[in-house]
Amino acid sequence: MELLQKIENRGYPTDYLLSRIRGRRANMIADWRPFLVTPDPIEYLSTTYYKDLITSPGAEAVWRRLLKEHNWVYLQMNSSLQDIFRPYFQYSEIKTILFALRYKEGREDRKIDELLGFSLLSEEIKENLRDSEDVTSAIVGVESIFSSVSDRFRGIKEISLKEGLKELEQRLTGIYLEYMIDSGIHPVIREYFAHIIDLRNIIALYKHLWWDIKTSPHFINGGSIDPGRLGDVIKRKDIFRINSIIRKLTGIMIESPDATNVENSLLKWVRKYLVRTGRGPSGTGLILDYLWRCYIEARNLGVILNGRDIDREIISGELIN
Repeated sequence: MELLQKIENRGYPTDYLLSRIRGRRANMIADWRPFLVTPDPIEYLSTTYYKDLITSPGAEAVWRRLLKEHNWVYLQMNSSLQDIFRPYFQYSEIKTILFALRYKEGREDRKIDELLGFSLLSEEIKENLRDSEDVTSAIVGVESIFSSVSDRFRGIKEISLKEGLKELEQRLTGIYLEYMIDSGIHPVIREYFAHIIDLRNIIALYKHLWWDIKTSPHFINGGSIDPGRLGDVIKRKDIFRINSIIRKLTGIMIESPDATNVENSLLKWVRKYLVRTGRGPSGTGLILDYLWRCYIEARNLGVILNGRDIDREIISGELIN
């Protein structure tokens, strides 16, 4: 069973898509300072390419807009590019599934329909999310569909029942990344996933130490940092060791291991890798770099819109340029 819907191969040459992406990249937000100095960020949005977010300025609306852009990019791809980037879009759509499960839990079926409008998820998954009687039934369906791809996904229902949707998201994402790292996917996508694994593992390590969580985090295999090394940091209970891990991994020195410094340094590291990869001759790196820029832009817009009543200096520190 497919995780993504089957899209007709339109046969567009790769150079056509690259040209369109370069054009769309010109509309992206290059300078976030106007959002920080304006009295009303939402009013400022009305002067930008993203004015449609004014009517629904929330995390879900920003994510729906990102899905719309993903949909456009995927539809412009020929079959060869779709095969290369399918793992990337599947990974992104896991978040869509979790949004839908939260809506199902709150019995907000209308929001599920709105969310899935531009989603690339297969019709089987969409029908399961729409038509399941309750969130538990929906999770059973999700497990069945993912398990048809790999037995690794069996047991995610139990995770949800015992630990909730937040832990389900973490574990489902981790299992997916490990599965893809072990698969024969395109080397550019595989290296990207390895970066994401390192990012997620270090953030999980930070949260465990900062909040003094008793249960050990589930580190994901497949990154450049051995999970055993991260486990040693937990045993020592020395949160400042994260500084040296980040410095060796990214070349970025952070003054203190707080949430903003840790996450932002890792996101900048991924961005640096993708900018470098985007200069490659095949075009694969450029497309991946564009998709990442879209994600970071959505993340920044979410920070601004959700934090419009928070001190602007705090918001500035959360943004990725």
